[in-house]
Amino acid sequence: MERVVRVVAPLLGTAVIWGTAFFGITSIPVADAPSEEPPQTVEETPAPSVPVVRADELDSGFLTTPQRIRTCQIQQGATNSSGTSLSGLVVDSASGQELADFAPEASAPTASVVKLFTAAAALTVLGADHTFRTQVVEGQPGEIFLVGGGDVTLTRAPGRNYYNSSTSLTSLAEMVQGNTSPAMPLTIRADGSRYEDFPEWDASWRSGSAALGFIAPVAALQVDGDRDQPSVRLSPRSMNPESRATTWFAEAIRVAAPDRQVVVGEPGRAPSDGRVVATVESAPLEELVRIMLVDSDNSLAEVIAREIALAQNETNIGAAIAEGRGGMAGVSIRGGSGLSESTTIPHEEIARLLIDINDDESLSVLKESLPVAGETGSLRNRFLSVSGELAGRIQAKTGSIRGTRSLAGYLEADDGSELVFSLNATGPGVDNSSRDDIDRLLAEVSRCGSNLAHWESPDAK
Repeated sequence: MERVVRVVAPLLGTAVIWGTAFFGITSIPVADAPSEEPPQTVEETPAPSVPVVRADELDSGFLTTPQRIRTCQIQQGATNSSGTSLSGLVVDSASGQELADFAPEASAPTASVVKLFTAAAALTVLGADHTFRTQVVEGQPGEIFLVGGGDVTLTRAPGRNYYNSSTSLTSLAEMVQGNTSPAMPLTIRADGSRYEDFPEWDASWRSGSAALGFIAPVAALQVDGDRDQPSVRLSPRSMNPESRATTWFAEAIRVAAPDRQVVVGEPGRAPSDGRVVATVESAPLEELVRIMLVDSDNSLAEVIAREIALAQNETNIGAAIAEGRGGMAGVSIRGGSGLSESTTIPHEEIARLLIDINDDESLSVLKESLPVAGETGSLRNRFLSVSGELAGRIQAKTGSIRGTRSLAGYLEADDGSELVFSLNATGPGVDNSSRDDIDRLLAEVSRCGSNLAHWESPDAK
C-alpha cells in the first residue's frame, strides 16, 4: 500500500498545480484595493516530474485475469434420487476446469468403471502386444500337462465363441498328435499354478455370480471363460473351470485321434525342463482390452489384473493396478473387475485418468473401446427413450453392482465442447431406474455445456 501512496500522492499534487495554472490562479489580483505595500508576485513553481510506473511494478493485487462467468443452471428436477445418493464430477476436457463437483469426496463403490484403470495399467505395464500363452508340456512317458497361461479366450468352439477367438483346443490337440507317439496312451494333467498366489474367488462378490454368468473362479486354465455356451456372454459358469478345461481338451484329442487312449489325471505342475509339444497364444492385449471394455467382461478383467501383478512381482492386485498408474490417492481396489463393493476410487482420480487417456497416445485405444450411447456394448440400450438426444454423443464405461450404478466417460455437449464426467448413484434404493437419473442429469449437463455454472446435487446437502 505504501508503494501505491508514493505513486498516487505526486500525481494528486501535480493535478492541483496544473489545475491552478490552467485556470489562471497563479496570483491574487489586488490592483483595485488600496495598499501601502507594492504588489507582490507569486512565482510559479515548476511542476514536479511524475515518475513513470510500469503496470508490472504495481502490486499484483491490483491486477486481475479476466474470468469467464458461467451462467447455465441445471434444473433441480433433473434427477429423481429418492433412496439414492448421487455423487460425481464434471470437467471441461479442453481447459481442465471443474464445472460441477457434487459430493466428490463421497466414498462409494466404483463398480466396473475400475476396468478403465485395469486396462490403463495393463497397457502401461504389459504393453499393447502382450499375449496370453497356453502350452502342453511332456512329463513322464505318456503324460502331458495342459499349462494355463491365463487365456480365458482359449476356446473349444473356434468361430462360434463370444470372444471371436481362433485360439483353440483343437489346434493344441492336433499339435499334440503330431508331436507325440500316436500309439502311446495319454494322461492329461492340468497345471494352473500360474495364479497360485492369488485367490480364485472373492467373498465380496455377489453370491451366485458364476451361475448368473458374471464370472467363474479365476483360474489360469479355463476355456471360453468357463461358459456353458461358448457364444453367450452371460452363459452360466461352473465353480471348477480348470477341471472342465482338461475334460474338454481330452475330448479334442479324441476327435483328432479317435483310436488313441486318453484319460484325465490329477492336476499337477509341469516339469520346468519338460519338452513343449504344443503352444497357442491369444490375440494381443490391445484387442482383448477392447472386448473387456465394450461389454464389461469380468473374466478378462481379472486375468489381466493378475498379469499386471505378476509383472510387478506383486501379490496385491489392487496395489499393482495403482502402481501401474504411477500411484493414486485415496483409492481402494479389490480385483480388476469392479465386482467387489470394496473397490472405491475418488471421482477426481477417474476424471484424471479420462483426461490422461485423451492426452496419451498409448492409451487412445481405451477411448476408442468405450461403449457408445444408444449404439454399442453396455450402452446399446441406453439413451434411447431417456435423454435420446445424447445417443451417439457419449462414450463411457458403465458400472453396475448391487446398490450402485456408475458411469464415467466423455460427453459431446450441445455447444460442441467435450466434457469429462464421473457419476455414481449409490444407496438402498438403487436399481436399474437409477441409470435413468444419471442419463437425465447428463442431458442437463449437455444443455449447459462449458457454460455450466457450479452445481451441487440436493443429495450432497
